[in-house]
Amino acid sequence: MTLEELLSLCVEQDASDLHLVPGVAPYLRVHGDLAPVAGAEPLSGEEVAALAEALVGDHGRSALAKTGIADGALSSAGARFRYNVARRQGELSVALRRLEDSFQSLEQLGLPERLSELCELESGLVMVAGPTGSGKSTTLATLLDRINRERGGHLITIEDPIEYLHTPQRCLINQRQVGTDVPDFHTALVAALRQDPDVILV
Repeated sequence: MTLEELLSLCVEQDASDLHLVPGVAPYLRVHGDLAPVAGAEPLSGEEVAALAEALVGDHGRSALAKTGIADGALSSAGARFRYNVARRQGELSVALRRLEDSFQSLEQLGLPERLSELCELESGLVMVAGPTGSGKSTTLATLLDRINRERGGHLITIEDPIEYLHTPQRCLINQRQVGTDVPDFHTALVAALRQDPDVILV
């Protein structure tokens, strides 16, 4: 199967995650349950490597050669995906997570409306923390979307990878991906402070 076909299958089956590992069929996580794709053939190491190559591009190849890991995001099959390519036992494996394709309200996320007060701050530092999969990126995307719709200003994001794409509404938005747009978080943050920012998301 091609990468596009696999990502389309992920969307069709409403899967949150897609796993590609040599020696087994592709796995999908649908509503919390992880299972192989029915009727799919096991993938060879060469097939997984080719799919990984289609994902990572030049920067990812460099990171993969250096650290054995490459992260990124892409839009395909009408959805946005975050991916991680990693070496395992001399071969590559790929994990893809389907991202939300629209911004949700705080109420839809089950969060208190008073969090919207963070969008009105003129200065300060806001930290959002939690375990993997707890909704940090989704919460931040919701808050940035609200600022974009309700305030004027310059929003700069520094991300690895860029997960949610923001279209300028009332704000000017510059989203930068570490590794492709900027070499590292430190360099990007120093530069952002010189670019007349109103909000910086790291």
